[in-house]
Amino acid sequence: MSAASHIPYEKLVDLVEGRLSAEECHRLQAALAGDPAAAAEVERLKHIVALMRGDSLEAAPAAVIKRAVHLFQPAQPGTVADVLRRIVAVLRFDSLHTPLAMGVRQAHATERQLMYTAEDYDVDIRIASTDTRWRVAGQLLGPNEGAAGTVELIGPTGKVQTILNELSEFTFPSVERGRYTLFVRRVDVGIVIAGLEIGLS
Repeated sequence: MSAASHIPYEKLVDLVEGRLSAEECHRLQAALAGDPAAAAEVERLKHIVALMRGDSLEAAPAAVIKRAVHLFQPAQPGTVADVLRRIVAVLRFDSLHTPLAMGVRQAHATERQLMYTAEDYDVDIRIASTDTRWRVAGQLLGPNEGAAGTVELIGPTGKVQTILNELSEFTFPSVERGRYTLFVRRVDVGIVIAGLEIGLS
């Protein structure tokens, strides 16, 4: 509307939606005759209201609505989602990137230690070269040490699995070099270590 117009916008909406009395409608129509910008705004509002009232969208099928509602329902107690809590571990220490003492030469590392943290847990991993393959061992430190669990190493050649012993230690047979994901699983928690590079550095 023009800056000179004194017609409130709300009045224009009321006019378009038919909420004004006959007298107010007559008075506003007279004011619009002298205000082209306001009259154009009324036409635009009429068009918008007509579009809203003429909405011809079809309702979604009942099966689709049911599935959408199901997606937002909480998991039932006792399900895997309710029992297993996944934590992504963060690298805190890598012996490969530890600065050397002054005067010590860099040698090809045949052993590597990594320490990951996942909330209340720490995962200590040791990687050692055995000719062309690599041995991976480690220990889970934190609450309920010694509790039963499994450890999976998923990489280029598939998946290998081992168990946690009474000290929460684990050892894998020699594996090929590559990028792996290590997954420590207990009854109530799963710890994920992604992007574990074995023999690539």
